[in-house]
Amino acid sequence: MSVRRRLRQIVLLFSSVAVIAPVVYFLVKQGLDRAEKITSIVFGLLGAVGLVVGWLTTRPGMKPGTASPTESVPLGCLLHLRDDGRPPLVEQVDPLDLGVKPAIDTTDRHDQDLPPYVPRTGDDDLEWAIAEGGIVLLHGKAAAGKSRSAFEAIHRLRPHHQLLNPAYAGALRDVVEAGYPIRHAVVWLDDLERFLTPGGIDQALLQRLCPSGRADVVVVATIRDEELSRLDHAATRGGQGQELITAGLDEAAAKLVAQIRGRRRVPVGQHLTDSERTDAEATGDGRITAALTAGVGFAEYLAAGPAMMRRWSVGDGPSFEVGHALISAAVDCRRAGYTTPVPSDILAKLYRPYLSPAWRHRADLPTITQGLQWACERVLGASSCLLPHENDTYTASDYLLDRTTTGQGPLAATPVPDHVWNTLLPIATTPQAATIGTHAYITQRLDIAEQAWRTVADTGNTDAMFNVGVLLEQHGDRQGEAEQWYRRAADTGHTDAMSNLGALLSQRGSPEEAEQWLRRAADTGEPDAMFNLGVLLDQRGDRQEGAEQWYRRAADTGHTDAMFNLGVLLDQHGDRQGEAEQWYRRAADTGHTDAMSNLGALLSQRDSPEEAEQWYRRAADTGHTQAMFNLGVLLDQRGDRQEGAEQWYRRAADTGHTQAMGNLGALLAQRGSPEEAEQWLRRAADTGHTQAMSNLGALLAQRGSPEEAEQWFRRAADTGEPDAMFNLGILLAQRDSPEEAEQWYRRAADTGHTQAMGNLGVLLAQRGSPEEAEQWFRRAADTGEPDAMFNLGILLAQRDSPEEAEQWYRRAADTGHTDAMSNLGVLLAQRGSQEEAEQWYRRAADTGNTQAMFNLGALLAQRGSPEEAEQWYRRAADTGNTQAMGNLGALLAQRGSPEEAEQWFRRAADTGEPDAMFNLGILLAQHGSPEEAEQWYRRAADTGNTQAMFNLGVLLAQRGSQEEAEQWLRRAADTGHTDAMFNLGVLLAQRDSPEEAEQWYRRAADTASPTR
Repeated sequence: MSVRRRLRQIVLLFSSVAVIAPVVYFLVKQGLDRAEKITSIVFGLLGAVGLVVGWLTTRPGMKPGTASPTESVPLGCLLHLRDDGRPPLVEQVDPLDLGVKPAIDTTDRHDQDLPPYVPRTGDDDLEWAIAEGGIVLLHGKAAAGKSRSAFEAIHRLRPHHQLLNPAYAGALRDVVEAGYPIRHAVVWLDDLERFLTPGGIDQALLQRLCPSGRADVVVVATIRDEELSRLDHAATRGGQGQELITAGLDEAAAKLVAQIRGRRRVPVGQHLTDSERTDAEATGDGRITAALTAGVGFAEYLAAGPAMMRRWSVGDGPSFEVGHALISAAVDCRRAGYTTPVPSDILAKLYRPYLSPAWRHRADLPTITQGLQWACERVLGASSCLLPHENDTYTASDYLLDRTTTGQGPLAATPVPDHVWNTLLPIATTPQAATIGTHAYITQRLDIAEQAWRTVADTGNTDAMFNVGVLLEQHGDRQGEAEQWYRRAADTGHTDAMSNLGALLSQRGSPEEAEQWLRRAADTGEPDAMFNLGVLLDQRGDRQEGAEQWYRRAADTGHTDAMFNLGVLLDQHGDRQGEAEQWYRRAADTGHTDAMSNLGALLSQRDSPEEAEQWYRRAADTGHTQAMFNLGVLLDQRGDRQEGAEQWYRRAADTGHTQAMGNLGALLAQRGSPEEAEQWLRRAADTGHTQAMSNLGALLAQRGSPEEAEQWFRRAADTGEPDAMFNLGILLAQRDSPEEAEQWYRRAADTGHTQAMGNLGVLLAQRGSPEEAEQWFRRAADTGEPDAMFNLGILLAQRDSPEEAEQWYRRAADTGHTDAMSNLGVLLAQRGSQEEAEQWYRRAADTGNTQAMFNLGALLAQRGSPEEAEQWYRRAADTGNTQAMGNLGALLAQRGSPEEAEQWFRRAADTGEPDAMFNLGILLAQHGSPEEAEQWYRRAADTGNTQAMFNLGVLLAQRGSQEEAEQWLRRAADTGHTDAMFNLGVLLAQRDSPEEAEQWYRRAADTASPTR
C-alpha cells in the first residue's frame, strides 16, 4: 500500500475558486471581490470633469441689492404685465402666449387654435403638486404636450392667482431683489434649462419663492428629456478608486433638479396610452382623429412637428434656400448655448455657410427679411420653424432643436461650426458667455469653453474662475494654471474651488495644504469637501477618528459616495458588517452601482445568496464589470455554469476584466474546451494575472507541453503565487528533479498551501525521511485537508501505529475521502472487524472507488458469498482494476467457467499483473497447454512471484530440464517457499546429492509439513 498524491477541489471565498483537474494539476478561479478599496469619482482630477455654472450676475443695466417692498414689477422682468404694472391672473393669459403650440388646420379665430384638451395619465400627480405648492416639473420630448398639460392644470386649479412669466434667466431674482411680494402666484418656467444659468433660479431662490409651510406659490416648469437626462447625469456619480471628487457639471442646476423627485416629476409621453386614446376619440375633433392615425407622436402631429421638419429639410428654390439656411443658423445658435432670441443681423452674418454650395455666391438671393418671413410662416396653420420675438429677434423651434440633438434633420451628426461660436462670443453678455461655455464644454469644444469662461472670469466671477481651473486641469501639463485659478476662486470663499484645490494639491503631493483647504470647505457644510477630507484621512490611515467622522457627515447629507465609502470602511471591521450593510443599502437604493456590487458580496459572505444575486444583477445590468464577475462566481459556486456563470464571465471578460478572463478560461477547461480556454487564460496571463499564469501552465501540462507549462509556472511562482509553486513542484517531481521539486513544495507550504504540505510529505516519505514527512502531513491534516489525513494514516500504519492510523483514516473518511474509507476497511478487516470493514468498503464502493469494490469482493468471497463477490469483482474489473480481473478469473475457475476465467486472466496478465500471469499459467497447464503455461510462469517468475518460480521449476523437472528446474526451485526455496525446498531436495536426491538433499528436507521440515 503506497502513499497517494491527489489534488482536491478548493473553494476560497473572496480569493479563489478551484476547478477540479486531473490528478497532477488544477485550475483556480478567482473568487468574489468586494472592491475593498475606498472609491470615489473624479470629476475634474481623474475623470469626467464637472463644472459649476451657478454664477450670480445681474441683467445688464441693473444693480444687485435689495429694495423696499413695491407694488409693481420692475420693467422688463416679466413677459406679461397689466396696465397697473402687476402680473396678470392665470385666467387672463392666453395659452399660446405661454408657449403652448397652436394646432394644425386652425382658422383665424384665436379661440379655435387649440383642439379640446385630452387628459393625460400624469394629470393626477400634476394637480396634486400644484395644490401642494412648491415646484413641479413636466418632462418629455419636444412637442409632447408638456406646456398644454401644465396650462390646463393651472387654469383649472389656480385661475385667480398671479402668473409670473420671466423674460430672462435672472428675472425672478431681480423681481425678488426689487422687493415685489410674490404671493398667491404661479411662476411659469417653460423650458426650465433657460433659467438654470448664471444668475438664474437655484435652490436658494426657489426656497425664497416657495418657503416651507406655504402652498400659495407654485413653480410650474417644463423641460425636454434630453436636458433632464444631462442634469440627472451631472447629479449622479459613482466611484472607481481611492480618489478625491470634484464638483460636477452644472452643479447648482443639477442639485436643484435632483431635489424634484417622486410625484413632482410628471412625465408626458410622446404617444397616448390606451386610456388616453379612448378620451381622445371621444372628443370628436377632426384634428385629434387625424393625429390618432398619423403614426407619429400625438402632440407633435397636432403641432405640425413632422411638417416643420419637412419644411426645413426638403425643398428647392431661392426662398427655401435662404429660409432653410436661416433656420439652420438659429438651431445652431441654440445648440451653442445662445438660448435668448437671436437678432436678425446676427442671423444675417451666420446663414451663408448653410446654403447649398451652388447658392452661396449668387447675387439674386432673396433678402434676409424675405427669408425670415418664409421661416416664420406657420406650417399647416400651426407652429413655425422660427419664432419671432420683439426687437427683430428670432428663436428656432424646440421641436427642430430636439430632433437635431437626436440625430435627425439637416444638421444631424454635425458639430456647431466655428463661425457660429466666433460670432456669438463677442456679442454675448456675461450670462450668455457662461452658458455658451457650458454648451461648448458639453460638446467637447474645450477651446471655446476656455475662451468663454476666461471672459466671464475676468469680470471677477468666481464660478467662472473655478470652471477655468477644472478645464485646465484636464490637460496634464496645465495643472499649475489650474491651481492658480482654483486659488483665486477659493480665496473669495468659493467652497467648490476649495474642495477641488484640496484634491489637486493631494494629487500633486501636498497633503498638508490639501487638508487645510478641504477642512475650510468641509466646515461650511460642503458635502464633497467632507467626502474628500474623509478620503484623504483614509489614505493616510486615520480611519477611526478622522475618515469615518467625515464620511458620516457627508453621508448624512445624502452624499452617496460617502455612504459607499463608509460602508467599505465599516466592512473592513469584521464586527461592524451589519452597519456596513445598512450604508451599502442606502447608497445602492440611490442607484450607486459599486454599492450594489459590494452589498451583493457582503450578503454572499453572510450566506444570503439569493438577495446577493439580486443586487449583483442590478449592478451588472448597468454594465458594472465587477458585479458581472461576482455574479458569475456566485452562479459558478451553485453549479449554474453553462447558462449562468459562463455568460457573465464572458460579459465581464469582454470589457477587459482579467479575473473574469481567468475564470472563464478555467470554466472552459473544466467543461472540455481547452482551445478556447487557452485563449482566455493567455489573455489574462499577458496582463500579469498570476493565477491565470498558473492555470495556463496546468492546461499546457495536461495537453502535453511541459516545457511551456514550466515557463508559466515559473513566472507565476516567482511572484509568490502559491498554486504555481505547488504545480511547478509537481512538474519537477514528474521530471525526476526531486531536489528542486522539494524547494518549491517548501516555498508553497510555507505560505500555508495545504496541498503543497501534503505533497512535500509524500516526497519526504518516498526518499526515506518519515519523521519530517509526518510533520508536514500533520500540519496539513490539522487544517482539515483530507488527502493529508489519508496519507498520515498510511504512514502511521506502515510504522505499526494502527490505532492512530485508524483515527486519521476515520477523519478523512468522514469528509467523504473514498480511499480513506477503503483503507479503513482494510485495517478493520486485518484486526477482525469484518462487519464494520464491510460497511466502509460498501460506502466507498458505492461512490465508484474500484479498490473498495475489489476489497469488498474479496471479503465476500472469504465469507462464502461468491455470487455477490462476483458482482463486485466484475464492477471493479470493468473499470480496469487488474486485481479484480485476476480474482474474478480465479472465482470463475473455481465455479467451473474456465473459458471466461481464461479471458479475465489474460486481460489482467496483459497489463503485467503477476498473480494473473501465474493463474493463467496454472489454467493452461491444467488444460494441456504446458508450453504457453511455461511462458506465463516465466513472465510471472521474472516479476519475483515465488509461486510462479516453484511451478515453473516443477514443470521443467517434469519435462526433463533438471538443471533449469533446479535453478528456479533454488530461487523459490531461498525466499522461504517450503514446497520449493522439499522439491529441490527430491531433485538433488535423484541427482545423487544426498547431503544437500538432506539439508533442504530439514529446512522444509522445520517450516511446515511438506505436501506431495
